[in-house]
Amino acid sequence: MAGTALHNDKALKDLQAGRELKARGNFQAALRCFKKAIGGYKKGRDKSGVALTLCEFGEIYYLKSEYAYAVNYLDKAQNMAAELGDLRLVIRARRTIGIAHRVLGNTNLALQILTETYESCRKAGDRKSLHKHQSSIGSVYTDLRDYKKSLYFHKLSLRGALRYEPDAVCPIYNNIALVYGKMGDYKMSLKYYYKALELVQNAKGLPVKYVILHNIANIYELTKKYKLALKYYSDSLKGLSPEDFPLQSAVVLSNLGSILMKLRRYAESEKSLLKGLKLAVKIDNTERIGIIYDTLQELYIRKRSYSRALEFHRRNMDHQAKILKDLVEKKYAEIQSRAAVERVQLQNQHIRQRLQYRNRELAAMARNLAQKNDLIASLQAHTKKGTRQSKDDKDIFRKIDDFLNTKSDWAKFRDLFEEAYDGLLEKLHDKYPSLTRQELRICALACIGLSTSMIARAMFLSQRSIENHRYRLRQKLGLSSNDDLAAFLNSSAEFDFQLSTP
Repeated sequence: MAGTALHNDKALKDLQAGRELKARGNFQAALRCFKKAIGGYKKGRDKSGVALTLCEFGEIYYLKSEYAYAVNYLDKAQNMAAELGDLRLVIRARRTIGIAHRVLGNTNLALQILTETYESCRKAGDRKSLHKHQSSIGSVYTDLRDYKKSLYFHKLSLRGALRYEPDAVCPIYNNIALVYGKMGDYKMSLKYYYKALELVQNAKGLPVKYVILHNIANIYELTKKYKLALKYYSDSLKGLSPEDFPLQSAVVLSNLGSILMKLRRYAESEKSLLKGLKLAVKIDNTERIGIIYDTLQELYIRKRSYSRALEFHRRNMDHQAKILKDLVEKKYAEIQSRAAVERVQLQNQHIRQRLQYRNRELAAMARNLAQKNDLIASLQAHTKKGTRQSKDDKDIFRKIDDFLNTKSDWAKFRDLFEEAYDGLLEKLHDKYPSLTRQELRICALACIGLSTSMIARAMFLSQRSIENHRYRLRQKLGLSSNDDLAAFLNSSAEFDFQLSTP
């Protein structure tokens, strides 16, 4: 127990150290600390600590723009938190998953997830966190170009942040400014950007400050105030680590190159654009690569370096052709996948129909056997009520007993059953060699859905005897009294349709 507590204490220190590094933007070092924390919590058997650290992992990868990794870790965190009943952590992880899907362009899915987390947070009575969800929903509505709803949610968020979390006000100002910019109200947009900038001046975390400076530069570029745009693009680039923020760095460098070109500072423009291109190629961001190719082509035309302009035009054409080829291949793969699924569904439907037909045949055969047994049993009972039995009578009774125990009907039934159920009885016998012939018969009859009373009639045994057989059968198969014998047997058959799905 002491060792467990020691591991957990060490893990908590690593977790706190990772959070401090995360706040300073040192993500690689933070990830190393979080990795140690997970190892410590696993040794200390603290599942809640593991879940919390997985969530921190996911948030780091989100900040690093590695969204697939982010969603993977956050999904693990939310699943583990759900098992532990930690609703707060589930909401936190799921909200970031929603934000990641928004960045990935899955806008409708993002809105669905974020609305669900908002409702969960509201029902849980967590007023202090509501503003975070409102802000995230507002950003999705911005992507959907529903600016009225976007402003509504962002301003709701602003009121909550002012009351409960003043440190969160800065990014909300930025979001409101962004919406006004989208609406073409540049005056209001700059007003809120500068409010945000005042609050972030002394902040240690780089991402928010980078975003604000970059967005201010965008507004000045739109209003053709290129010198001011150049100033703010340059400021946003300062201290921005290409290792931690490759995409953001590529975007700023390409925008900076575009402004420098418009100011006729061609050498600096070329240098900035080529740096941005190198980063964009490294992370394989096809959209940014295409933008930079276009800008470089325009730059070389302005410089009258037509051979270089032609070179980048060709490279851009090759790049666009590759994008188109990848898109066609992706669509073709999707079509093939859908076709394969449809084929499997048709095959499964055919198997189901064939199995239903076989089950009807088997059930009819079992009912006929039960009716025949009932008839012969009544005849036997009626005959035994007569006078003293002669030698011939005894021979008749012996023949009746032999007929009741005949193997011919069972053999026909078994052959049909094994064909329909892909040799299930043989497989059961191989896996559970202690199963008797009577128990295998009960398995077959139960598998096609016959009741205990019908099984008793078909096998010419008492219902109590069948119940005893079923009890021993469950023990041999390792089933509890709550387990459904027929469901177990059907699940053991190899016509499990889900296994056939690609």
